[in-house]
Amino acid sequence: MHPRHNYLTRGKSAGALLLVWAIPVFADGPDAFTTIDFPGAASTTPKGINSKGEIVGFYRDSGGATHGFLFANDHFTSIDFPGASSTQATAINASEDIAGLYVDSAGTHGFVRSAGQFNSIDVAGAPVTGIWGINGDGDLVGFSNDGKSFHGFFRMEEMGLNLIDFPDAATTLTFGINCQGRIVGQYTASDGNTHGFLRGRDGAFTVFDMPGDVNPKVGTQPRGINSAGQIVGWFTDSGGTNHGFLRSKSGQFTQIDVPGIAGTQALQISDRSDIVGSYGGVHGFLISHPSQ
Repeated sequence: MHPRHNYLTRGKSAGALLLVWAIPVFADGPDAFTTIDFPGAASTTPKGINSKGEIVGFYRDSGGATHGFLFANDHFTSIDFPGASSTQATAINASEDIAGLYVDSAGTHGFVRSAGQFNSIDVAGAPVTGIWGINGDGDLVGFSNDGKSFHGFFRMEEMGLNLIDFPDAATTLTFGINCQGRIVGQYTASDGNTHGFLRGRDGAFTVFDMPGDVNPKVGTQPRGINSAGQIVGWFTDSGGTNHGFLRSKSGQFTQIDVPGIAGTQALQISDRSDIVGSYGGVHGFLISHPSQ
């Protein structure tokens, strides 16, 4: 892990307009940018962070194999589901329950690791299941593929496992859930364009799109939500470059870019408003206490 100061791109949305300007948010402000690289790995992708600042994700070793990791107390620990050929840790809550997915000869499966014990989770009849979010109550979100299409899902103790399909969408993917049970994800419409959404606990959808120069086929891709209703994710511009974003509860967007590097993705935000993600396709990052 290597400390580093830098600049981000900030923006505000007003209808379909995005105003963008550069401001120094690290040198004199509360924000701190840190590069996160698993030692000796070819690439590192942080996927989740909890309110304690503990981070999970995955890395690819020099041989191309994928392993999950936990980064806590300045120490990396590898996470591998027993017998799996590939493991990704994607989310962690304050109780240190870790969720993710793994691949074996039978397909792709979700998992939760609690108190060091792994539990496998599959959507019935689906050869592909992945867990992408977990909240403090242990509620889960993710998506599955039944061989025909992708479907989001949530699993709550009082409601069991339920599929989430945006009305009339070709595909639906869900990635994050907060302590109020609000879920973020994306759907691809029949025209092939992709949009972000927020789903309330009552099942109502709110659609949102990053304003400005956005490739509609890739669209707006929300990845995480915290208890304050802040949402992070990424989008691709018309030139094919990825940019991260932070969306406030009121709907204001801030664009997140690591300057001088092609490609930034914001992937999760904690209840302390710490953000993790990746840049340049090979490095992870942590932004601590971003300015609002």
